[in-house]
Amino acid sequence: MAISNQAETQLRHLSSLEDPYIVSYKEAFYENNYVHLVMEYCEGGDLANVIKQRSSRTPPDKLPQQQILDWTLQICLGLKVCDVLWSGTGAVKFKTRYPRSCKPGKC
Repeated sequence: MAISNQAETQLRHLSSLEDPYIVSYKEAFYENNYVHLVMEYCEGGDLANVIKQRSSRTPPDKLPQQQILDWTLQICLGLKVCDVLWSGTGAVKFKTRYPRSCKPGKC
């Protein structure tokens, strides 16, 4: 079974995104009915993992306000590159570069 046209289009859009606030796409391969993405290594993992690790400590370890502001700015700048539109349902709609919608944790 081959990769669908929609998946190929999404991979082309992903590979065209070049920005310091977006994890870089390296390559993709198809195996056992799955498309596997090879992405840039992110030291420290993802944001969800950082929050989970810090909140599981006793007592919970709060993130410094400046760190939260810095990460929020980086997220916004990365989304701007993707031409993101927010819908009233909480879904994220990508205008031109990435033709699909996603919700947090389900992209």
